[in-house]
Amino acid sequence: MSTFPKFTEAFALEGFSLWYNPDNRNCVSYKGEIITNKGIYELEFRFSGNRLVSFPKAFMLTQDNPNLKPFYFPHLDGDWQLCFDEGIKVFDKYRPIDMVKYCVERVRYVINSTTLHDMKEITREFMAYWKPSKRYFGEMRPSVNYAKLQNDILTGISDDRFNSSKSKNQYIAIYKIPEIPEFANIKWPIENIGDLCLWLNNVNSICSEIKKNIKTKIREYLTDFIILIYSQKQNYYFGVEIGILSPLMHKKRKPHLQETTVNCILSKNSHIKNRLWIVNSTPDELITSNTDSTINLINKNILLIGAGTIGSNLANMIVRNGGGVGNNGVLNIIDNDHFEPCNFSRHFLGINSTGRFKAEALQNELIRIAPFCKIIALNESVYTSTILSHEFDLIIDTTGEEALTMWLHEKLNHKNTVVISTWVRGRGEAVESFVLNNRENGCHQCFRMSDSAITYTGEEYPLRGSCGSVYVPFSISASMYASLLTIEIINMWLLEKLPNNFFMQQLYPTGGIESKLIKKNGECQICGKNYTKE
Repeated sequence: MSTFPKFTEAFALEGFSLWYNPDNRNCVSYKGEIITNKGIYELEFRFSGNRLVSFPKAFMLTQDNPNLKPFYFPHLDGDWQLCFDEGIKVFDKYRPIDMVKYCVERVRYVINSTTLHDMKEITREFMAYWKPSKRYFGEMRPSVNYAKLQNDILTGISDDRFNSSKSKNQYIAIYKIPEIPEFANIKWPIENIGDLCLWLNNVNSICSEIKKNIKTKIREYLTDFIILIYSQKQNYYFGVEIGILSPLMHKKRKPHLQETTVNCILSKNSHIKNRLWIVNSTPDELITSNTDSTINLINKNILLIGAGTIGSNLANMIVRNGGGVGNNGVLNIIDNDHFEPCNFSRHFLGINSTGRFKAEALQNELIRIAPFCKIIALNESVYTSTILSHEFDLIIDTTGEEALTMWLHEKLNHKNTVVISTWVRGRGEAVESFVLNNRENGCHQCFRMSDSAITYTGEEYPLRGSCGSVYVPFSISASMYASLLTIEIINMWLLEKLPNNFFMQQLYPTGGIESKLIKKNGECQICGKNYTKE
């Protein structure tokens, strides 16, 4: 049943009536007037399509009032759309009176509280006013003067590297301005070089420097290049991509264009191809951008043993939690197995990794996702590798091989390194982890001798089709639960709240995480007091 009639009644209470907008035939619109401290304005509330799924958009129909000019009046764009929704209130189509009242009151509040040319408000949301048609990720410090664009990422370049380069055209100069200049008398948004220079005309010598740079690029027959600007007060990076379409650029009769030709090309003014916005963040800021917590793996040296179904999915989570980030941060991945198509259904890697070493393929994929991370792949067996002779903050065993886990505990029993071993129990009934943390407590062999361990003979598992090729059938969800359990344990370790060393989460039916302390067993052949090595 349509609820539009209810909204029509609700809008009528606020002085708005249903209106047929010939320019937007597929929308439902309501037109009326709103009284503000700046005057009376005619307004349209427009619902997109015939669906009531979100708040309507507000458009100013009074367009001759000098107090309201698109872009110069904050929150009002070039289509005369006024941004009023805070994004906090949930739209509820079954409460039309409350929803309409909220819309009208918010529009009135925005108009009443906003001032024309309010640069404080404009600079706060400058990206929306700049109206970028392209966005890049940037990793630049305020001190750098040059950047390089590669794979849609802008990276800061030192002056020494720029000065020693034989091919300086591969780098982009960064023009620094104290703050965002006012644009009261500028045609906005900026569409050409002339308006860009006019806007920046009062900012030291920036305008002349930009013109000089553009002329140099044109003189050298460069048809596409970027002008990058950094606003120091707001810490914004933005710019323009310039595309020269003049036929004079294609003749190349001389090594360089003459000054008169350059000036002729530049005078056309319509060379801005795209307005650019750079989302500039350090790796540390990216890792902590969606959480208030400072608990992460930045600056941790981590060894991940196994790049299979658990290890590969866990590696992705580790990287997004700061693994491989920081001066001392490294994620080492060791596995001598190859990726096969049969791994696809529960592995992080794609089918294009077929035949490649899992560790190396995983390293390449993670670096593609997070190029700022330091990730090392070792395509070798942990049994024969010398990797365990190095010091690590954390070692994670995701192989699910109990023999390897016991070997690790025997090998590392004399060290204080934290070792987390995670596996899927049986055919996915549960996921379990054992943590070798406090050497005063039990090891994995002690766990095997406890009543918490469940032993499987492996006879119930099917062969994949060749001798010794046994596989355990369980879904990708089990691998993800195992990875999540490991991340929970890692966070407990980072918070220094890890009193227990065995963790289990039942999957069928799904339950919460249970934990217990496995104490030393005197008869344990790895750490037991009653066992004497021969």
